[in-house]
Amino acid sequence: MSAAFADLSTVIFLHSVDNLSRCFIRLHAMCLQAVVHASIGQSRGSAENIKTAQQYFQLVSASCAMAASPLSGAPVMGQSQKV
Repeated sequence: MSAAFADLSTVIFLHSVDNLSRCFIRLHAMCLQAVVHASIGQSRGSAENIKTAQQYFQLVSASCAMAASPLSGAPVMGQSQKV
């Protein structure tokens, strides 16, 4: 199991137990890892670092989409709340 996938599993678990502050901290850490890998990959011409950065960005995007899905009960941006 890759480190990025393990991070996503942690985010999903934290979100499922309503520990949102820890979930957001983990998401921020994943974003930082993605940016660092992208920067290193670009400066060194490392395809491996670019691929790792892409995986982290995709996981962050997927976890945010999952958190905002109608099934999660969280509000979706741009949609009005029904009262």
